[in-house]
Amino acid sequence: MSTTTTRNQHGYAAFPALDPGLEALLSTFEFNAPENLEALQAERERLSKSSANNLPSDLNCILHKEHVIQGPLGDIKLSVFSRDSSSATSTTTPGVFFIHPGGMCVGSRFLSCDVALDWVRDIGAVCVTAEYRLAPEFPDPAPIEDCYAALKWMVQNATALHFNSSSLIVAGGSAGGGLAAGLTLLCRDRKEISVAAQVLVCPMLDPDNKTASSFQQVLPGMWSRNANRYGWDCLLGEGRYKQDVSIYAAPSRAKNVTGLPPTFIDVGECEIFRDECVAYASKLWTAGVSTELHVWPGAFHGFDMVVPNTSISVIARRTRNAWVNRWFQNLKIVAPASSNAINGEV
Repeated sequence: MSTTTTRNQHGYAAFPALDPGLEALLSTFEFNAPENLEALQAERERLSKSSANNLPSDLNCILHKEHVIQGPLGDIKLSVFSRDSSSATSTTTPGVFFIHPGGMCVGSRFLSCDVALDWVRDIGAVCVTAEYRLAPEFPDPAPIEDCYAALKWMVQNATALHFNSSSLIVAGGSAGGGLAAGLTLLCRDRKEISVAAQVLVCPMLDPDNKTASSFQQVLPGMWSRNANRYGWDCLLGEGRYKQDVSIYAAPSRAKNVTGLPPTFIDVGECEIFRDECVAYASKLWTAGVSTELHVWPGAFHGFDMVVPNTSISVIARRTRNAWVNRWFQNLKIVAPASSNAINGEV
């Protein structure tokens, strides 16, 4: 018995059914995806009052310190998260540089940082997050260069921060995942910083908006096709339609991904970034880069960052955390990083 598949105005079938636990929460999920400057300003204002965009209240055993460093365009505010530094040793402790989500145009260094705080708790990592400049006020290359400056400071101060710079993870979610992928490419090419692994959570990689999953996206309350177009326009302007877009801004454009570190990518089955994430993983495999990819069934964009307690979110986070833990356990720790701390202190 044959069935007829309903297709949308673009000629694509709808996404598979949402996970029941996520579907029940979607109607209560408040996310105003910006599609113009007025909506962007409203979303920034809403996020500024949201607990998700501020320092987590349940740090428990985690220490938090703030630093301000000089960036390419001015000061950059950083947060450093760690366990009790009195028991830390820079010879074995890994470092994590986490880049926050927000469509390139909203968010703060605290948004979704709990993803990386899991690794601070589980393996004793030292985590740094940066308040990178946002588009459209600061288009490319401002966000990626802010991230590079912050990461360089982190590595230069590895001993003072009590982590081994040879055990460095670059990670991020959504727009932050795209910046993490671009930052890892930039580190490879500038040859100043060695990245040992990258963790890309539903990364925003491709400005073209031409994948099947981008056309399938019709559900409300999620990062939409129009919102994605707006985010990329903020970052790249009219330049996003050009083929010579920087690979550090749009990692999907990278033709050469050799020499990149082991990679973890995960993404929802029912989200706009699904196909570009699968394509990027395939590109990495073709280049001989060890890559683990998970496409979570029935999951929308950023599901485990916004509703972390549903069953599929718990499974996804456990899987990601297990990969990080396995990577750390398998890593051959080299000699302690030399101290380049500014004035010997941070």
